[in-house]
Amino acid sequence: MFLQHTRLEYNSMEILRVSHQDAPQYAKTLVTIYRSLWLESMPSDELDITTGDIELHFNDFDDRAYAWKNRILVQPNRALWTLESDENETVGFAVATREPGNYELDFLFILSAYQGRGYGRTLAERCLEWLGNDEPIHLGVAGHNSHAINLYEKLGFITCTEPRPNKVIANDKQIPWIEMIRP
Repeated sequence: MFLQHTRLEYNSMEILRVSHQDAPQYAKTLVTIYRSLWLESMPSDELDITTGDIELHFNDFDDRAYAWKNRILVQPNRALWTLESDENETVGFAVATREPGNYELDFLFILSAYQGRGYGRTLAERCLEWLGNDEPIHLGVAGHNSHAINLYEKLGFITCTEPRPNKVIANDKQIPWIEMIRP
């Protein structure tokens, strides 16, 4: 079922590399984690972005899950890793894309109860190993997500002078997005 797995030695969590055939079964779980973390990290008084705005942004949950199941997770140029608790619950994930001219760490999400324990770094390292060093690796991150930015800087990413286009969410509100690169 799985192409690769690595047990983290300091507790009972597992990082699993999921095959393209099995990846679609994770779609709803991954979008649930994605939504949960956006609800925690994206609201901002400074940007006038509320929890309600984020909930509205994710009101198309079924459509998102369908897209992940039938488009995002099945692409052969993408790889998915999941973080599994000792109860076999998916509590985090990472997705990377490797194609000529576009090596990217697309998604890295760990439920907040499991953050601060090295899992995000370990998932990111698995992605970076898979991506290799043939080309620079890019990623996008919300400009106000200092926790994620600090992690990426520790992994060798630097902030580019040119930002990515802002993420437009519900009510036409915008989240400033920055581009980071690992040369």
